[in-house]
Order: sequence, then C-alpha cells, then structure tokens
Amino acid sequence: MRTCETCGRDTDHWEMRCVECALASPAIPDDWPLLAVAPSLRYRLVTGLTNALGCALLGAIVFFLGSMLGGALPRLLTGAVLTMSALVALAVEWIVLLACFTGVVLSLSGIRSAALFSFSKTALDFHDVIKSYDTSVDELLDENAKETKFVDRQFKLADVRNVSVRQGFLGRQLGCGDIEIWGTKDSRPLIIPGVINPNGFKQRLELILEHRANAAAN
Repeated sequence: MRTCETCGRDTDHWEMRCVECALASPAIPDDWPLLAVAPSLRYRLVTGLTNALGCALLGAIVFFLGSMLGGALPRLLTGAVLTMSALVALAVEWIVLLACFTGVVLSLSGIRSAALFSFSKTALDFHDVIKSYDTSVDELLDENAKETKFVDRQFKLADVRNVSVRQGFLGRQLGCGDIEIWGTKDSRPLIIPGVINPNGFKQRLELILEHRANAAAN
C-alpha cells in the first residue's frame, strides 16, 4: 500500500492515484487513469492449474475406459458390428482426449494473461495482448510467437448501471473475487476476474461512477 500525500489515506495496489483526492481535484484530467487492475497472479495460478489438472484427469479416465472397452468389445460383438463399434469408440475417445489436451493448453495459457482494465473519471479502458504460436507446445514453452495482436477497447462509464461482486468459496480463501460491471445496453456483465480485495475495489469504482453522474447532472 501507498499513503496519499494529500489526505494521508492508505491506497490499495490497484489505485494509481488516490481516488477521493483525484475526484475532488479539477486539475486531474478526465482521461487520467485512477484505477488499474488485472486478474491476480494467485487467482490465475490456482484456477489455471486446477482446470488443467481436471482436464488431465478426465483424459486419463477416458483413456483408461477406452482401453477396457477395447478389450471387452471382442467378447461381446463379432463381425461388422464389432468393427463399427470399435471405430466409433476410438473416434469418440480421440475427440475427448483432444478436447482435454486443448483444455490443458488453454488453462495453462490463462496463467500468462496480459489483460488490464483501467478506469478514468469517464471511461473504462481494456487492454490485452493475444499471442499466436505455431504449435501448442510452443505456447506451453512460451516460445517466440508468430503473431502478436494488441486489443484496446473503451467503454463509457455513462453506460454502467450497476457494479457487483461475485466471490465463491475459492475466492474467499484467496482473498479475491470477480467484479461484474452491468451496462445499460448489454444483458450480460463485463467481468473482471480474480480482483484482490474486490469489495474495496467496488467501493472505489462506485465513487467514480457517482462523481460522473453528478458531473453529468450539473
């Protein structure tokens, strides 16, 4: 934590500058970021490894069941029916194994997420870096990407109607939660996952929204 030199309040790690002082000062431009947050490393590590282990376990179970089924089919079926059943079972097994491998890759890739959400007095800016690799192995080893895309999007705070926190059992143990930002034009919220001290973040964001609403009314 840092201490604000103006008011003496301790600011959290996602406050780029003291929100209360910045909102009270007309010298702070509307486009200067006040809050900047990304999914916390502890959240990305736990969820990424948990999901990867779950996919790997499912793949191992499917492989084991496929081996058992391969040995049982000749005792139950014969001829063309045996051939067709074996081919269908093999195809299903490989599809599920491929899905499990893809799940492992995606889960581990999420640990290196570069997503960043920043809030100014008037807007939410979303930044992300998407890297494309030649193979899944290159991605796991974090080799040089063949293509890199930069994503920059902006959402007006005027379109935000509500902010809520979703925090399950795992989130409470990790001290983090998901911030749900509900817009007036969308039926689904924009979610910022794995925010440390999510209730504190929500309070600061609501201060910014209240300030924007008051400025618009005046």
